[in-house]
Amino acid sequence: MRRPFLVSAAFVTVIQICASLGSPPATAQTMPGMPGMTMRTPAPSPGASVKPSIKPSATPMSMPGMVMATTSPSASPAASPTPLPDDGMPGMTMTAAPRATASAVPSMEMGGTMQDMRSITNLAETMSQEGSGTSWVPRSTQMFGWSQMHGANMTMEHGAIFPRYVATGSARGDRRFDAPNWFMLMASHAFGDRSQLGFRGMLSADALTENQTGYPLLFQSGETAHGVALHDHQHPHDLFAELALDYSAKIGKDASLYGYVGYPGEPALGPPVYMHRRIAYDMPDATIGHHWMDATHIQFGVATLGFAPSSHFKIEGSTFTGREPNEIRTNFDAIHLDSSSERLSWNPNDNVAVQISYGFIKSPEALDPKIDVHRVTASVLLNRAIGLDHNWYNGFVFGQNIESGGLRTNAFLAETDYQMGRTSVFARLELGTRSARDLVIPIANPDTVYTVGSYSFGAVRDLGKNPSAVNFGLGAEVSLHSKSAGLQSVYGAGTPLDYQIYLRVRPPDMAHAMGAMTGMSMH
Repeated sequence: MRRPFLVSAAFVTVIQICASLGSPPATAQTMPGMPGMTMRTPAPSPGASVKPSIKPSATPMSMPGMVMATTSPSASPAASPTPLPDDGMPGMTMTAAPRATASAVPSMEMGGTMQDMRSITNLAETMSQEGSGTSWVPRSTQMFGWSQMHGANMTMEHGAIFPRYVATGSARGDRRFDAPNWFMLMASHAFGDRSQLGFRGMLSADALTENQTGYPLLFQSGETAHGVALHDHQHPHDLFAELALDYSAKIGKDASLYGYVGYPGEPALGPPVYMHRRIAYDMPDATIGHHWMDATHIQFGVATLGFAPSSHFKIEGSTFTGREPNEIRTNFDAIHLDSSSERLSWNPNDNVAVQISYGFIKSPEALDPKIDVHRVTASVLLNRAIGLDHNWYNGFVFGQNIESGGLRTNAFLAETDYQMGRTSVFARLELGTRSARDLVIPIANPDTVYTVGSYSFGAVRDLGKNPSAVNFGLGAEVSLHSKSAGLQSVYGAGTPLDYQIYLRVRPPDMAHAMGAMTGMSMH
């Protein structure tokens, strides 16, 4: 019973240690909490008399309406300072030396906002629109984590863990203490301003916090445990969920090419996996449409090539191993590049991310090796920042599996997450069709199709908001389920009801880590 909570404590320790790596010691002229950005104070002109225009004050630099300015790394300290207008700071003038050309552009440009950080996957994109694998989320999406700069190198860490008690209803229900979790480390090295090498590593301690069958989740299906097909449980994720290298290069003013190889990795198929969408930082559960939408995020052998004419549109193609991971969660499976996928992604503006994709998956399930799957997905993700402490995310996803025998099953999802200060509320509504094979119902024809639904609602309250350390929140969730009448003999009559109470452990919002400076524009 205590194992998830011991792992939770270890997880917090690990991400705190990783977040501290490479952080410079604080000095009187260093502004804290600026991930990936170094603030430089230009020296005054020789012989100039320095007269402060305001009296010394203990007021912090997070002043609404203030405009800051910095020099580029190669700016001359002897350059004449340029006065900047004061916005909301009477009597104070900020100065900046002229910008000079830098020999190498770091992963965070001198723009100073979260949207100016380079993506690990492609240097021509912004970090804030980077999802799982090579997918995109809206550019305005909140980022939770830590980031550090080391010359031309950038590192970033993020993740989450949810120690909880969960109980699912119906005759196939289950209940237990567990702790779904993941942790990610990303890094990049810039070769000047035209090319970049990136690394993505994703780990999960599910093998410790869950038993072999995973955690209770009614109507979930996919993969195996103890040699039989899983049902009504979300399978544990592999210890190594992603180990990938990216190389990207600009081929014009706005266009770029990139390559991605992973063992394991994620092909260009489906929306960003549920763990990389905004709602996952408040809601612990996977989607019951996971194996219709985004389950190919852990494939042992992936190679992707992408072309982006701009940071708003890209086309990608992948070859990958179709077989899903086996039930030994700590090993590396064999590589068989027998499957393929294509995806179009479009971010028309900062608040929207659209994708449509198709994939042929060779023999994904070990217990049904003769069944191949054609998968079609489409998604629209919306995000809007409503002030520094308010954010609204919405996601709409469709997935369809067409088996080699002709059987078609679908999954539909709508989810929303609204943060208002220290409180977040969320909901996820899912509806789809499942075969008797999917739900492991031996008394029926395997190709019999049923309709199932899951409707979840929850809220999380932050216990504190630390801009530089791990943050904790207390949350609760309830779920109702619908099903075809033909499933009553297996799941029981009535409407199954699930509930869970959990502790949410995650990094800080990186916008707050930059100083929580309302109205502050970094130039």
